[in-house]
Amino acid sequence: MTLIGRLILLALMLSALLPVCIADERCVQWSDPQTATLHWGDSYSRGTYEIVCVNLPKLDERGKVSGKFVGLELYANGTLVRTIVLREGESYEYEDELRITAESIHAPNKTFETDVYDPYAIIRTEVRGRPAITITTSTDRHSYTPPRGPAPEQKKRIEFTLKVKNDGSADLYECEVNVDIGELKLLTGRTCIHVGELPKDGEVSHTLVFELPYPKTMKESLITRYFAINVSVEGKDIKGERYSASTTHTIEVLPMWSTEDIRFMKRCYPTWARVNDTVGVKLYIENDGIYALHDVRIVDTPPAGLEMLDPSENLSWNVSIAPGERAEFSYRLRVVYGSWLAGDESSSKISITLPPATASFVLCGTNYSITSDEPSLSVYAPNVSVVKSVNTTEPLVGENVLVDVSTKVLWDMRAKVDVMDSIPDGAVLVSGNLTDHAIMQRNEIRTLTYVIRFEKPGTYILPPAYVSFENLQNYRATVFSSPVEVSVREPGIEEQNTSREQDMLSEGHAASETNGTDTSASETNDTSLPGFGALISMCSVLAALFLRRRG
Repeated sequence: MTLIGRLILLALMLSALLPVCIADERCVQWSDPQTATLHWGDSYSRGTYEIVCVNLPKLDERGKVSGKFVGLELYANGTLVRTIVLREGESYEYEDELRITAESIHAPNKTFETDVYDPYAIIRTEVRGRPAITITTSTDRHSYTPPRGPAPEQKKRIEFTLKVKNDGSADLYECEVNVDIGELKLLTGRTCIHVGELPKDGEVSHTLVFELPYPKTMKESLITRYFAINVSVEGKDIKGERYSASTTHTIEVLPMWSTEDIRFMKRCYPTWARVNDTVGVKLYIENDGIYALHDVRIVDTPPAGLEMLDPSENLSWNVSIAPGERAEFSYRLRVVYGSWLAGDESSSKISITLPPATASFVLCGTNYSITSDEPSLSVYAPNVSVVKSVNTTEPLVGENVLVDVSTKVLWDMRAKVDVMDSIPDGAVLVSGNLTDHAIMQRNEIRTLTYVIRFEKPGTYILPPAYVSFENLQNYRATVFSSPVEVSVREPGIEEQNTSREQDMLSEGHAASETNGTDTSASETNDTSLPGFGALISMCSVLAALFLRRRG
């Protein structure tokens, strides 16, 4: 045979062998290797398989090992299916499901008679790899709103991207991707994608573009709509076993109209006022939507402390508003004085929050109601704080109790303040007054002090002190202190002596506070005996008459 003929024959032999080699390389992809050490009689389980070591090298008469091998029995689901003998480095594959490899055989020669001969084999097992399909989907936006007018093409479409990955340990063959788009209209891309072979750790992606679905009816334009895209993937492994996975991606299309398209605002002007001032209130309602609103009913209410400048005016209106139009309504209020303005000890400025107005209407058979914002108004008003206190809340029967009523003007001008207090039944006024009258300046504090005594034990409620005030602008108001609770106890012997001393101190303190007299002068007057001078004069006259008669 010539040289050329020999070369052609060699080429034909290699071409015949090459597909077999490639097929052997691709047939099975082994995965998850595990090792085990087996002595004679040991067994090892892997899934539904069990491997038993039934033979290892034996020593000859000289204590030498003739060859390194391991004998194994393979059981599948408890049934013996193969008896295997492997030399070191050899492998055995069972039905392309399990591969067993003898990694090493440990069978040393016996040197001394006392040596223990215990050979063993280290085997490695591997199972057939299997593909695993993972699908991920995404869109260019979280949600979509159909444009109301001319808009870029990007705003009128949906970009949907899917990715398919083989996360398994073997290749996937004859891979097919199918996309069910439902009611969506496809602009670009394919719904059936032939992938073919998808190797392990391999990934493919595909993008589809849909037309953004516009609502077909007015009712549809008022609700949120959802569109489902179903993706399914199928394929086979090298043995023809089928694998599949699926997922659903939901696309949210927002309504073309919502109550957020209606701007409803409430304003007051100015934002601050004094008592008896006039305040204006204005309501604005704008229709930024695509539909006309008919018979919109707007209702408002004034807050406490403000009254209608025109009591006959009705704070309700009906109006129709076309798209892009705006309606306005206004009315005026007057700030009136009342207890709601008094009692704040920190400032004479009171912040009022105007309640929101409401607008209600019907659109496409559905009732809607929206509220305006809540503006605030600062009111500057004359104010007086009043605090009532006692020096003890647990006095003894007959013990003097010191009561203080403190008032403070919280305003930027003088005010005439009248304080009137009262005592409960069972209490006796020892000293001091229950009323006080004065013209006070801003931040001035004035205290009314008096002393009372209780004759019987029990619980008593000191009623609130009553304070009325007015200024030169004819602002008048009345405030009350908080009541004070007192628990009166029966005294013991030592407490009686202490009570007498405290009574003397309280009476002296009350007399100096109320009458403004000198304490030392009072003490001098109290120690003098009334009529003592007249008695001395009468004695002198009688003595003179007696001497005259003797003479």
